[in-house]
Amino acid sequence: MKIIAAGIAVLVLCSGAARAEELVAPTTVKCAAVYGALAQDQGAFGTTDSLMGERYFNYPKISFDDRLTRLAGKAEKGVSELKDSAAVDESAFYKTLVDAETDGDVEVTGVQDLIRLSDTCDAEYGFSPSLGG
Repeated sequence: MKIIAAGIAVLVLCSGAARAEELVAPTTVKCAAVYGALAQDQGAFGTTDSLMGERYFNYPKISFDDRLTRLAGKAEKGVSELKDSAAVDESAFYKTLVDAETDGDVEVTGVQDLIRLSDTCDAEYGFSPSLGG
């Protein structure tokens, strides 16, 4: 019985830590990375004919390049400096988007995580509309 109770306690602690991580506000670097990746996706696949454009109503309405510029202003950094700081994450995020577009499925977990991050960044820094994932 003690083993079961200990297992449940560990499960509760782990899920609590994961939930707390979700509630932490995203950094400007993470937001720059997701906005940069979405801007690249818009450039490569378009906004209305892409799977992202078909799935997310607001996708064609949002200029992620503009959002990135405004984010840099809020962070009191230059756009280039912010993009350089975010380059590694942006590249990984963009790969996730390209894989989803070419595989024909933007409902994958990786893309859904990016949409949630983008929406969280929008809420944190006052941008609208959001993708609404």
